[in-house]
Amino acid sequence: LAGIKQPTLIIAGTLDGMYSLKTQSQAAQLLPQGLLEPVPGKHISAIECPGKVAEGLRAFLRRL
Repeated sequence: LAGIKQPTLIIAGTLDGMYSLKTQSQAAQLLPQGLLEPVPGKHISAIECPGKVAEGLRAFLRRL
């Protein structure tokens, strides 16, 4: 992951049973420009809480 130089957003469901929030946080830390956006939900956060996902995406894109 360290080779990915582009800004990268990881949207993480706080209740994700496949990839824990800790695992996703570690992935974000390995990315030089990684950002973790935790959202309430499980593995399909975009369906479970689309508003929160959209907020996170908008905030991330504003930073670019």
